[in-house]
Amino acid sequence: MKRENLPNFKDLIFIFLLVCIDTSLKFLVERWIEPNTFYEFIPFFSIYLTSNSGIAFSFLDFNNFFTTYGLLAIGIIIVFFLFRFLVNADNLLGRLAFAFIIGGAIGNLLDRAMDGVVTDFILLHFGSTSLFVFNPADLFITVGAIFFILNEIASNFGKTQS
Repeated sequence: MKRENLPNFKDLIFIFLLVCIDTSLKFLVERWIEPNTFYEFIPFFSIYLTSNSGIAFSFLDFNNFFTTYGLLAIGIIIVFFLFRFLVNADNLLGRLAFAFIIGGAIGNLLDRAMDGVVTDFILLHFGSTSLFVFNPADLFITVGAIFFILNEIASNFGKTQS
């Protein structure tokens, strides 16, 4: 494989750090927090350990063979495609976007491969109304998506000004 087809070493280290942060926090929460119990930090943020066999917002949360292994296989394929985009990203914001998305995806894929489900524990709520429960990997994917959108807007803005 040619060197220009490989990700930058700094990008790989950053992805590795994101995966380490995600897996370490999931491990600590699973070890020290009682499942399905609220631990409130501030009025809208709590720790609530739960698991999700589906994807975002518990979509496809059927806890069956497809959601365990089908989503794992689909996720692995997507990560390979994302690495191609990372290699071809031509600026820092683009590389950061794909590195965040890849780091989060790998964190959730590792969790799903180990347990068949993804561990979620960060609960956002207003009073007794729960919004959603997520994990650091989900946050990384969201940050990466925001960076991707900003990068696309910036690059398209530059093209329309020419």
